[in-house]
Amino acid sequence: MSGEQTVSELYPPPPVFYLNYTDENIKLREEALKSASSATLAATIQQQDFSFLDPPKPLTTGTFTVFGMTKPITEEIQLLKNYQIPQLYPDEVEGTEEYIKILKKLNHSLLFNYVELLKTLSRAPEDFRTNIDNIRLILINMHHILNGCRTHQARDTIKLMLEQQINRRMKSITEINQCKEKVELICNSITKETLVETLNNSIKELEIDEAMLKQMSQDISEINSSENSSDYNEFIKCYSNITETIKSPLPPKSKTSSSISNIPKKIINESFDPETTFLSEIENMLLTG
Repeated sequence: MSGEQTVSELYPPPPVFYLNYTDENIKLREEALKSASSATLAATIQQQDFSFLDPPKPLTTGTFTVFGMTKPITEEIQLLKNYQIPQLYPDEVEGTEEYIKILKKLNHSLLFNYVELLKTLSRAPEDFRTNIDNIRLILINMHHILNGCRTHQARDTIKLMLEQQINRRMKSITEINQCKEKVELICNSITKETLVETLNNSIKELEIDEAMLKQMSQDISEINSSENSSDYNEFIKCYSNITETIKSPLPPKSKTSSSISNIPKKIINESFDPETTFLSEIENMLLTG
């Protein structure tokens, strides 16, 4: 597992021990862990030798290789002195405020050296090398300080992300509470009086249809009690008039009025459909008469 690997490709193959992670081996290990008791667990695992299925522990010391480059596990920012580069600020700088002060000083020095470079180019262009080296040294020091601030930047970034998540969730909670209050207000406004009023309006709309049905019932009663019921032509004429009356479209109702689907089931059961009931009754009379 810890053997040396030679880099032969851009993306090297995985280690050889990954071949042990088959479905069969993983299933056997899970069954052994479930069936073994706490007293015999270690012996069972040792007997079956499932240690190769345990994930490798993360490295804590030493080095690792990435794309042919060897890097330490605990990478720390080295001092510029270790790279034989002059350091323009103290070795130990504590606190973010010290970093800010040093960066401001280096920025002023950078502007000053840039102006000096312009003066040199206007007077003696061949002497520009000194100013270029000074600017390069200042930029390296500024870049090194910024690398040391990355840990602070990471913490502040995570803090900002958490604050944004909390604000979004609080906003969602506020919107949900507002919707809840609106629903409760609507539910509280629907009282018994409101339901009774709606029901009465529906009954009033139904009375128009009931008046027409009563007239039809009266007509069929007159036909049944008529002494001249044998007069077939008169009966057919009356039947045609009643049919046209039933099939004539009703005047359109306003959109604000309640539909018949809103009328209680009791009222609908007490009424009847003139299209199916009355006409079928007349047809039965014709067939039996």
